[in-house]
Amino acid sequence: MIYRIQSPAGRQVILSTHSADLLNDKGISGREVLVLEPSSEGTKVRLAYNIREIRALLENDMSVADAVMPYTNPPQAHQLEFGF
Repeated sequence: MIYRIQSPAGRQVILSTHSADLLNDKGISGREVLVLEPSSEGTKVRLAYNIREIRALLENDMSVADAVMPYTNPPQAHQLEFGF
């Protein structure tokens, strides 16, 4: 779908997601995915393929979703849960 949107006019498409389903699309490369990392100096934006750990997984035929999603989990994600 995204390819069809950008192809005719050479448009650039920017999509923000945490969806593994979208990142599992075989047409999406680690060279097209940006990872946003919060830091004390502000948010850093890095190309997923330039992150050594992710690149190693991608080069061993792991999907973009499987390589990137674990990298994006906050270190203390359990603290985000609601106590119901």
